[in-house]
Amino acid sequence: DIITEQSADFSVSAAELRSGSRRRKVSRARAAIAKKCTEELGITAAEIARHLGVNTSAISKALIRSEL
Repeated sequence: DIITEQSADFSVSAAELRSGSRRRKVSRARAAIAKKCTEELGITAAEIARHLGVNTSAISKALIRSEL
């Protein structure tokens, strides 16, 4: 649900999020999804990465960037 909600907010398709694209809009949407999932649901970075089709390190870096 969070992926669908955030993809609509950022005007990015869910398939594009899972594609591993490095476009700024897609990266920001992934970061927002990661932040929301960890803060609200307590989901690990590894699990988020599996759902988004990226490495765990990409999610960890996105979370760090979102805190700055």
